This record gives sequence, structure tokens and C-alpha cells, in this order.
Amino acid sequence: MTQRFCTLILLLLTAVAGAQAPESTSPPRKRTLEELNEEGRRLTSELFRAIGPREMLLEPGARESLSLTVVPILRDIWGLADELAASGPAGKQAADRLRGQVDDLLCVFADPDAIARLTKTAEDDPGLAGIRAQRSLLFGRWIRCNKQPEEQHKVLDDVQKLADRVPANPSIAELLDEMLQAGPGDDVVRQRIARIISTKLTSQAARQLKARIEGDLKMAEMENKPLLILGQRANGEMLTTKAWRGQVVLVIFWSSELKSCREENNEWRRLYSRYHKEGLEMLGVACDRSPKQLSDFLMANPGTVWPQLFDPQNPGMHPLATEFGITDPSQLPVLFLIDRQGVLRTTKARQDTDKLVRELLQEP
Repeated sequence: MTQRFCTLILLLLTAVAGAQAPESTSPPRKRTLEELNEEGRRLTSELFRAIGPREMLLEPGARESLSLTVVPILRDIWGLADELAASGPAGKQAADRLRGQVDDLLCVFADPDAIARLTKTAEDDPGLAGIRAQRSLLFGRWIRCNKQPEEQHKVLDDVQKLADRVPANPSIAELLDEMLQAGPGDDVVRQRIARIISTKLTSQAARQLKARIEGDLKMAEMENKPLLILGQRANGEMLTTKAWRGQVVLVIFWSSELKSCREENNEWRRLYSRYHKEGLEMLGVACDRSPKQLSDFLMANPGTVWPQLFDPQNPGMHPLATEFGITDPSQLPVLFLIDRQGVLRTTKARQDTDKLVRELLQEP
């Protein structure tokens, strides 16, 4: 649910800015792209304030209360998409994406007008518009039956029918990915989603999602077991975490090419500065495609002083990353946390990193 909501917000902030002004001058009564962009920012701010914590979308009572404020804002965003579509081909493409995101959230809030419109489209149009309408309807149903495995299986029955009809459509894989992130009610539901992805879908997006699911399972199986990391630094020296036994070790799989990694590097530097003297060691596993790109970033960020593993013979996703189940750059950064006894305590240390590090440092 978090990723889906953030995607909508990003579209609001970038869709209008990404559209180029048409060559001909718009009639005075139409708003300019700059004005549409400003309106998108205003609506984004309103939407954030209205919804509050995104977890509220998973609670029935909270959704009912929020709908009185949120649904009118979503309808305003739909109107913004109409204006954007009239601005030219690029604007129309951005508007189509934006409408799809708005429909998803309108279905989450069970807006009757949106559901009636999308149901008719799904019934009347066997093409992409009908598939997109079904997708929004299914997404909304899934969020509304949060933590209800029996109801989730009913949604998956319809997802499976859609997958049987259009196995190569990448949006079906995206939908199932969002369902996984929003939270299956139990392991049986989770396993069924994985089966649909692996046995029914044929798109590249489905293959990537299957690989990620398999990687997540592999990482989960590694937790609470001893982990020793051995690798080569960019200068050719070998490094092993065995030398750090008795210390807490934060292992960062990252790439200086990715904006998310560059931004989070500031937090990693703060962690190192704050906790190194208390027993924290850090190790980067760089997944850059070029040794120069990595070295340039490190030179520009001298506070990044912890050692980096990089294999110049295998640039890109580091062999250690793929060995541990991290197969796609979109997963980065991934943070492992190893305790003083050399046991991998979590492969999900990216969330609440400071808290997790402090807790392990306090252990004997």
C-alpha cells in the first residue's frame, strides 16, 4: 500500500512537469502547464494532510471517516488530469497514468461513482481499458479486505481469471506485487500469490517479481544464522567480517548510481560517526557498473570511510548480492545487520536502522 500511494504522489508532482508545452498557443481560458503544475502540488499537499499516516488506508473505520475529505480531492485530481490531457500528446500520456492511480484510490475508498464507471468499462471493453478498470477494482477490493484471508482468496479467484486471459500483461504482475506489499492475510494467501506469479504470468515484470520473491525467501531463511562475508575491495585487497567478531556489523548493498542510495548515504555516515566508537563496523557492497563512478562518489563524499567491496571483473549487481537473493537494482539499498556473535539478525535493517543498531550494541 505504501508504494502504491507514493506512486500516486510522485505522479502528481511529476506528470505535469514532464509534459512539454504544445507549439501552438493555448486559448486564454485554459490554464498553462505551470499553473497545472502548481495545482498538482496544492492537491498533493491536501491529499497528504487529509490521509495522514498511510496505514490508515488499511483500517475500515478510518477509510470511512477519511473518504468525506479524500474523495473530493481525488475527483479534483481527475479534473486536473482532464486539463492535462488537453495540453498535448505528452500531457495525455501523463493524464492516462494519473487517472489509473486515482481510480485505484477511489476504489480503495469504495467510491460508488468510480466503481460503477469502472465496472461498466470492464464489462464493455475487452481491451486495455477494460483490463485497467478490472485492475483498479481488484486493487480496491484487496485493500478493503485487509487481514481477511477468506475474502482475499475471492479477490485472487478473479485475479487468476484475469491472469489466465492476459498472462503477458505486465499490469497483472504489478497488481500482485502491490497485493504482497499491502499484506496477505496469512501464509496460504501469500503462497497463492506466488503461485499465480510463477505459473500463470509470462511478462518480464512477472519474471522479475518471481526472482525478487525467491530472493526474499532466501534472505528470510538466512536470518538468525551465522553469516561470514568475504570479498575483494576495489584496490584488490581481501576483506572478511571474521576480523570484526565481537562488533556489530551493518552491511550495505548499494549503488552510487541510485538516487535513493545517494540520499541515504547521509544517514549511513551519521550512523558510522555516532556508533563506530561503541562497536559498530560498516561494510559497503557496491553494485556500481563502473569503478570510476564508485571512486568519484567516494571522493566527493569523504565521510563515507567504511570499506567497500567491489568486483571490477563483475560490475553491476555484486556476486555477493545475487548470492544472497538481491537480484535487481530496484531492491537497493538492502541493509543486513550482524550481531557481535556473527549471526545475521535481520536482512531488513533499512527500516529503523538506528534503533536496531542501538539494540544490538547494547547486547553483550
